[in-house]
Amino acid sequence: MPVAFALVLLLAAGPQRAAGSPGESAGAADVLTIDSAFLRVDQKADVPAETAGVLAELTVPELGEVKEGDPVARLDAAAAVIARDAAAGQLALTRREAEEDSAREFAAASVEFARTALERIEAIRERNAASASLDELDTRRRALAEAEATLAQRTLEQDVKKLKVAAEELDLKLAELTLKRHTLTSPLAGVVEERLRQPGEWVEPGSPVVRVLRLDVLRAEGFADYDAVRDRLGAPAAVIYQPTGDTPGTSSAEKPIRRVGRVTYIGSEVEPSTGEVRVRATIDNAGLRLRPGLKVRLEIGPSPDAAVAAE
Repeated sequence: MPVAFALVLLLAAGPQRAAGSPGESAGAADVLTIDSAFLRVDQKADVPAETAGVLAELTVPELGEVKEGDPVARLDAAAAVIARDAAAGQLALTRREAEEDSAREFAAASVEFARTALERIEAIRERNAASASLDELDTRRRALAEAEATLAQRTLEQDVKKLKVAAEELDLKLAELTLKRHTLTSPLAGVVEERLRQPGEWVEPGSPVVRVLRLDVLRAEGFADYDAVRDRLGAPAAVIYQPTGDTPGTSSAEKPIRRVGRVTYIGSEVEPSTGEVRVRATIDNAGLRLRPGLKVRLEIGPSPDAAVAAE
């Protein structure tokens, strides 16, 4: 009886283990491994001069870290500073002239005085035509017309002054922009990889001055079978780097360095001889421990769509 009971237990347990094994191997098969992938720079910029001039200063040493918007170089800006100050002075003078409105105010007062005088003469003639001559009436009308013409002229002059203020405000903005363009700033956070020009050299607009690399985000590149990778755009990915000890400052006894990211590119062209396509994954290089050019193992997880379908 105990033997028969044991056989029943074995028959019941056997299928359970067999069902579990395929599940585990399927999960492992979902991870695509590329043993020979390489890390590349994902973002870099050769910072150009925006205006012609003499390179006065490089503000960051090679391999120095910079944030986005940090100055990395300056051109000689003496002439630009003078132009900016001259524009600011001219604007202040024009604004003062525009604020001086006494001539127009006097012209407006003259119009009111001439109109009152004309209305007085017209009222007198209405009561007694003989008490005021037509010549005197004409004189008052002419005086009012002249006063109105003078007011129109003074108003026009005042409007022109205001337009000059607006134009010179733009001149000042242009001078400030020209001055600002003498300072070269980094378009991204990273390190200054190389100084391409030296202080004292003449640079033209568009001439690259320093090269900046972003190292906190890297790109892992490799080749994989098209059928295995074609549906994995956006899939989770990881790179593993094992220090070999050949690199100064590293030891083969060090633990592997692992960083994660996502697949961001699957090539459109399949290599006929191998059936493989280029694959790229963007990797978060936290701590900056990995460097462009290192050989790594790239592991790619299942497609996000496949994971949703499985649920």
